[in-house]
Amino acid sequence: MMELRICILMLVLFPAVAFPQPPLRHFDQFGAINGLDAEIRDMAQDDEGFYWLATNRGLFRFDGVQATKIHLPVADSLGKRCDNAYDLCFDRKNQLIWLGTDGGLFNYNLQTGVTDVSIPKITTRKRQGNTGNPCCVC
Repeated sequence: MMELRICILMLVLFPAVAFPQPPLRHFDQFGAINGLDAEIRDMAQDDEGFYWLATNRGLFRFDGVQATKIHLPVADSLGKRCDNAYDLCFDRKNQLIWLGTDGGLFNYNLQTGVTDVSIPKITTRKRQGNTGNPCCVC
């Protein structure tokens, strides 16, 4: 009888010993082998489950396995591509992705695949707390 009480006490005090624990979560790392060798600064998920990533190398679409770079148009008079993205906002109503870059504010139409320059970069005077980078506010 004493052994039964000890067993019950052990089950109450140490349930982890008596019952198996769920397996540890598995995490994958994605990088250049998946097409993504960039610093992710912002991200959003669309209705189809794709992740859209704003990076220091531009806009990427990630399907869970492979990242595909979305080529942005030339935005400044020097012909420099605006691949340095800071902010990303997903507009579900209009199926647009808004992307704030060094070269201005872009929108990418998910239905047509067309990228449009919405607001070219405005030169600003540097003030404390102002980086001069446009920001998408959603």
